[in-house]
Amino acid sequence: MKNADYTYLNIQEGGSLRMDCPLCLNRNTLSIRKLNGKLMWNCFHVSCEHKGRDNQGYTAEEMRYVFNKKDTGESKPFEIPKSFVSVYPNPNAMKYLSAYNVSPYECGARIVYDVKQDRVVFLIDIDGIVYGAVGRSLSNKNPRWFKYNTCKFPFVVGNITDTAVIVEDCVSACSVSAIHTGVAIMGTTLTDDHTNFIKGKFKKVFICLDPDANGKTFDIQKKLGYSIDTRIILIPKDLKYLTTEKIRELLI
Repeated sequence: MKNADYTYLNIQEGGSLRMDCPLCLNRNTLSIRKLNGKLMWNCFHVSCEHKGRDNQGYTAEEMRYVFNKKDTGESKPFEIPKSFVSVYPNPNAMKYLSAYNVSPYECGARIVYDVKQDRVVFLIDIDGIVYGAVGRSLSNKNPRWFKYNTCKFPFVVGNITDTAVIVEDCVSACSVSAIHTGVAIMGTTLTDDHTNFIKGKFKKVFICLDPDANGKTFDIQKKLGYSIDTRIILIPKDLKYLTTEKIRELLI
C-alpha cells in the first residue's frame, strides 16, 4: 500500500488522526497527521512497514491561515522523533508498565518506546493532536523523568467523565483512568496554562499528590477552588502503587 491515499479524511493543517491500519489490520496503530502541507502516515506495529507521505499541499483556507497567522502563544504539534517505536516488542518497557497494571489499549494512553534514550514515553495527546512527550528512564539514569519539549498541556488520559484526578506523574494518571480522567502535571506545581486547561474542561477535580507534597496540594486547591469543585485527597501512597478498587474507594 505504498500508494495509499488518505486525502479523503480531510485532515486539516496541524491535525492528526489515529485509526486501524488497513495493511496489518492491527487496532489503532496507524497515525496520520498533516504538517507543513504534507500528509504523513506511519503504523507503529512492530511487524508492519506501512508508512509514507503525500505532498498534498495547503488548501486555500490553510494558505490564508499560514500567511496571516500571528504568534498567539498556542502550542504547536510535536514532531515525533524517529527513535519513538512501538512499546510492545520491548520486554523491559512492558515489564515496567505491567508492574503498575498499565495497559496502553485499556487506558487509552499513547505510549511508545524511545530506543535512543531507553525510555517509556507518554505522548501528550489533546483531542487527537500530540503536543509533547514525557519519558521515564528504564535504566534509572538522571533525569528519571524527561520532558522532550515545552508544552502548555498536562498529560491527560481517560476522558471518560468530567471529573479529573490531578497527580504528579503519567503512570499514576493511567492508574486512575478507569475511574476518572487522569491529569499528570509532572511535578507538584500547577502552572497557569494547566489551570486554564483544567477549568475549561472539567467540573470537578480531585487533587492526589504524593504524601510528601501536602503543602503543594493546598496551593493547587487555592488556584482552582474558587471556580471549580475541588477536593483534596490525602493519599497513603502514590496512586500507581494502589489497586483500581482501592483508588475507587479513595475517590468516593
